[in-house]
Amino acid sequence: MSLLSGNAFGRPRSSLFSPRRFRDPTLGIQACPTFRITNDDRVLCMGSCFARAVGRMLRESGIASTFAGQTHRYNAFTILQALRWATTETFEPRHLVVLDDGRVYDPHDRTEVHEGYATLDEAYESGRVAIETLRTELARADVFVMTLGLVEVWYDRATGTALNHMPPRRAIASFDDRFEIRATTHDANREAIRDIFALLRAARPEIRILCSVSPIPLRATWCHDDVFVA
Repeated sequence: MSLLSGNAFGRPRSSLFSPRRFRDPTLGIQACPTFRITNDDRVLCMGSCFARAVGRMLRESGIASTFAGQTHRYNAFTILQALRWATTETFEPRHLVVLDDGRVYDPHDRTEVHEGYATLDEAYESGRVAIETLRTELARADVFVMTLGLVEVWYDRATGTALNHMPPRRAIASFDDRFEIRATTHDANREAIRDIFALLRAARPEIRILCSVSPIPLRATWCHDDVFVA
């Protein structure tokens, strides 16, 4: 964490990336399909822009797919969090961030990520509708496509929630006291993924699950770790 704390609030660190590194057979990266997706299936996609691209390609192939009102989710923890809000927990106004100028920032959504919302009610209603849409689509999904994303995660200490974005630091006087960047562990990510599976199967026992990582090159990190690790 010492490396993180000294670098997390600056510009992301650039790192060397080469697609050839992912071809190393010792990594164990391979695809072994265990089911088929047909035109009769309804697919719910969740994760980064790659999950959205998968959904678009499925629709172009005549397969019903949706992002269920969710914007990008960049790590397993924010995916798990959204699913909890749609099933066993409740999304509340306290999960939003009121900026020093009175505008409201939703760190879980990209809809108004640059300007924020004018009021807390407006921001909350937008988030509530998105969660309700996710609940509806999950109840009828046959397949769940998930892009796992990153291990570097922004956290809100005040609410105990993982964030999709770093809140605007200059707009929050208490930023350093409230927010932090964490390099999550392998065990923590594995547990989050298991919890995601459990929530999905509790809601839809017969749901089929497809996990992926994005092929889009990651060229920067919040800490000193190489992008291959992040």
